[in-house]
Amino acid sequence: MVICPVCGASNPEGSAFCMVCGSRLKSVNVPANVLKKYNIYADRGSIEFRNEENVSEITVKKSGFMSKEHLILEGNTIVGKIIEDKVYDASGNTVLADINGTTTIQVSSYWIRDTAGNVVAKTVSEEARGHFLDSLNYLIYNIVDGEETIARIEPRTSMINVKFLHLRYHLYLYSNKLQPVMLAALIYAIKRGDDKREDLSTYGGGAPFGP
Repeated sequence: MVICPVCGASNPEGSAFCMVCGSRLKSVNVPANVLKKYNIYADRGSIEFRNEENVSEITVKKSGFMSKEHLILEGNTIVGKIIEDKVYDASGNTVLADINGTTTIQVSSYWIRDTAGNVVAKTVSEEARGHFLDSLNYLIYNIVDGEETIARIEPRTSMINVKFLHLRYHLYLYSNKLQPVMLAALIYAIKRGDDKREDLSTYGGGAPFGP
């Protein structure tokens, strides 16, 4: 058995990440070649994926000011919807997947589970190190599919974003396994969780994973 250094849970030999808290148990192999890169611009109400030409390709935004429904758009076309912890098709009538996660100050984990109960993708978090972020409470997330790393999301390191750094990310894609709806839903979960981690760090209180 492999003991998790964060939560102390026992995991089967060969596990890459803790089955309880999602903490990394061994180094995650990050592919050398990046298939595509996005800059992520986000606030509490929307998430925008811009490509390297600064063109917006995917957007997650509320359907209304007081609404709990978030629309997932490719360009101007609605391709999916997020309502609380469920991902729907464009019509909002068919459930495609559930969003699940755990949020703590030290480690966070998020995953998308399809209607058959299979985990489509999961994050493995690690502390951001090596620059001025050392003093800030932000995580890097590797998105894995089984044992393969299919994407990586990092906080952007522009000095102008020190106060609002959690609003900006770099996203590196290494494969096309995640469809835009699932990718957007997972990044939505990460952003939502980072907001709660900031609240936990600021106020020291508890916050369950949720909208």
